[in-house]
Amino acid sequence: MKFTHYTSASIRRRKGKGWQGILKYKDEDNKWKSKYKTFPDAELKREATAALAEWREQEERAWHETRGDVRVLASTVAEYVEHHIETLEKTESAAKSTTTGYRFMLAHIKSDPIGGVSIDELTAEDAERWIGNMLSSGKSAATVRKAFNVLHVAVRHAVEVHRLPYDPLSAVKRPKLPKKEPNSLDTMQRARLVSYLDATGCSPVNVAISLALYTGMREGEVCGLRWADVDFKTKTLHIRRTIARDGSRTYVKEPKTARSMRNIPIDQSLSDLLTTRKETVNAECTVAGIKFSEDMYVVGGIGDGVAYAYMDAHFLWQSWKAIAKSLDLKGTQGKVPTFHDLRHTYATAAIANGADVKSVQGLLGHASAKTTLDIYAGNDDEAMRKAAESTAAAMREVPEGAKTFK
Repeated sequence: MKFTHYTSASIRRRKGKGWQGILKYKDEDNKWKSKYKTFPDAELKREATAALAEWREQEERAWHETRGDVRVLASTVAEYVEHHIETLEKTESAAKSTTTGYRFMLAHIKSDPIGGVSIDELTAEDAERWIGNMLSSGKSAATVRKAFNVLHVAVRHAVEVHRLPYDPLSAVKRPKLPKKEPNSLDTMQRARLVSYLDATGCSPVNVAISLALYTGMREGEVCGLRWADVDFKTKTLHIRRTIARDGSRTYVKEPKTARSMRNIPIDQSLSDLLTTRKETVNAECTVAGIKFSEDMYVVGGIGDGVAYAYMDAHFLWQSWKAIAKSLDLKGTQGKVPTFHDLRHTYATAAIANGADVKSVQGLLGHASAKTTLDIYAGNDDEAMRKAAESTAAAMREVPEGAKTFK
């Protein structure tokens, strides 16, 4: 382990029998002090040296334990990463879903030799071997990148608190992710879904699907939308919370970025659907003897003694999956679309219909326009053809008065 308090240790032969160990440290006034211990059973110097090392480690651990500084005590990579996660949990300086994900990835560190490497001796070569081991065992590039990120976050923190003098992983290259094309619904598939929604009313699941399809809202944002967030006068939705998952438990939280806290304009048709849904909820509350509240969730229901608690995202995902299969929906990648693919569908349609990237970024709540461009730009064949033809036409246009070749 790294000794940050007892920075000096030595032994000397005692008169008569045994050896004496000496530990030096600085007190609160920054003055050097010494602590002594006799090793009467040690006859040889190497025995005394081993006893000194054991005593020094015991004293160092005891000193840090009285101060609750568990990170300094961690001697291996796995121990340090785990203690760092514990600190994030105790201080609530990271979202619960984040630390849950970190703990899941910690298993990849513990199961590899890198987990047993001393944190003070960690090298880029250790990390590169670990990455190679994960890839050769069949782990995806996405999983490897997530696991490395958990390790690197802890290592960077170790540098910040002067546990390490520098970041040994700064030059390590992570495996590249293959570009994942969005599995959007094309115009024919969208028409089939829209006709189904129009014919089957304003059930909570149908409203949830409509919100995702016509606004690009994320699953958690749809489940977290309250009536107070719906401004019928200006036809605007205010995204102020999301429903997150921590293992099997769900909870309400703020969106993870400032960009995700946004206002989304809606058209008259979606406004009318929400109006009908609100009238239905009011009627259901009257029958159940419950007073309607603007704090109720738009796609909630009455369950577990709670009036219009938010819909469980897993239930929504399963319900959507059943509907998509019953309609034989297939996305542009030939797969049954997930609920998140409704968001992709909205974004792809927006860009195909001439919306500028910055506007789409704002509507989706992306942290940067680069994210929007990387995912959606150039993914609609029909839109690309229109763009190519219109650009070519513009290039061939001859302004009045221009000199031409004859």
